[in-house]
Amino acid sequence: CQMPCPPTPPAPAVNKAAWFRLQEPGHAGCTERGGCLEFERLATVPGGQCKLAIMFDEPSSTYWSLGNHITTPQAPTAHGVHWWFSRNNLTLSTSKDLQEWTIRTRVLWDDTGLSPEQSLIHTGFHYPDFIVDGEDLLCLVRTAYRGAVNTHDSNRITLKRVTNFRSLLEPSDREDV
Repeated sequence: CQMPCPPTPPAPAVNKAAWFRLQEPGHAGCTERGGCLEFERLATVPGGQCKLAIMFDEPSSTYWSLGNHITTPQAPTAHGVHWWFSRNNLTLSTSKDLQEWTIRTRVLWDDTGLSPEQSLIHTGFHYPDFIVDGEDLLCLVRTAYRGAVNTHDSNRITLKRVTNFRSLLEPSDREDV
């Protein structure tokens, strides 16, 4: 930073998601017509620190999630972007109970050869979503990649097919798949 930079804030909890319970109107002082959200806890969920997608797949009796899993600090603070904001590692994870998660595969990652600091600044896979298409997953992702001004200003929309996605489960995890 050439100019005086603001102090680096403490790193937030990464790969965590907030769990809330929907309380019915009238429960414990809830006066909202549609009910009230009551905080329960933080849970470990790969990519839970930002927008992710979770769906239940009946044939495998499994929850599938697509999100930006943060493994380790990837770079020092770079031009006001902190490593815990990294969005350059999109993974597909599974859970049987929404409590314990297993990362099954990386779907998108920065393979450009950028340094970790430059990747943090210029590469991002944002707002992922997906649907089942037969035996495959179709993933749609707002993408900043190879020439994006910064990690958040996307310059592409990526459609990624994960073929035969249920085969990523361990044999012991499969139920009539």
